[in-house]
Amino acid sequence: MADELVPVSEPWLTYIEAAERLGVSVEAVRAMARRDGWPEQRANGIGQVVRVQVPPDLLTNGRPLATTGGATAGLPLAMREAIETAVEGVVGPLREELARATERAERAERQVAVLRAKLIASRLAGEKARAEVAELRDYGTAVLKGRVRRGWLPWGKPWKSPLEP
Repeated sequence: MADELVPVSEPWLTYIEAAERLGVSVEAVRAMARRDGWPEQRANGIGQVVRVQVPPDLLTNGRPLATTGGATAGLPLAMREAIETAVEGVVGPLREELARATERAERAERQVAVLRAKLIASRLAGEKARAEVAELRDYGTAVLKGRVRRGWLPWGKPWKSPLEP
């Protein structure tokens, strides 16, 4: 590979530079160079960098071909943009539907909170009513059995219901 004659117009890039320009990882650039047979300049000493000649059809004005190592990695920019437009056409309505569903869920959660507060208030009112009924029942039982002394104005205090404050 190093013995091949290659036109000088193609830039020699390190694996790191090529990875940045192509928008892929360094390991992906190494694999592409090995798989596609890119010419390379081997380092002459330990610690020096290896340079490869990246085909010009892969380099696009400094803009990476892919921003992630996803399914569109290594595709030309025009093809990637067409794929992204098609995907956005499908995903756009789904996003809108998700926003509507999220709004409905939030509205339902607010209604649940209101109903829960009403339920708690109703339970408290029920407990208070039960306590009052029990007190009245106990008082009525005591009156019927003659345990409650009714006061008369000349002999004592006037009669007062235990429910009055």
